Amino acid sequence: MDQRTRTLLPVLPALIATAERQHRDAVRRLAASRDLPVGTEFALEDQTYRRCAGTIGRVYVENIQTRRRQDLANEEERAFWSWAIVEVLRIGSQH
Repeated sequence: MDQRTRTLLPVLPALIATAERQHRDAVRRLAASRDLPVGTEFALEDQTYRRCAGTIGRVYVENIQTRRRQDLANEEERAFWSWAIVEVLRIGSQH
């Protein structure tokens, strides 16, 4: 496992930057839409979204351009755990 981690060290900065950006973007999308009434359209990151009805703890939006429905709470959670895993690799590579 240690050798495998050392093999990946050259790409670690790009992986860290990507994980941080994806988490930051997911947090921003969730925060922008969480308190909006159902049916409200909003623009963020050159995309237009419409807030959809959802269940407790979930925040659904529809991307107007792609017609894709997204669960932003789930996306933020997945982005957080991806970031956390990368952080463990980063910290482990420093020792």
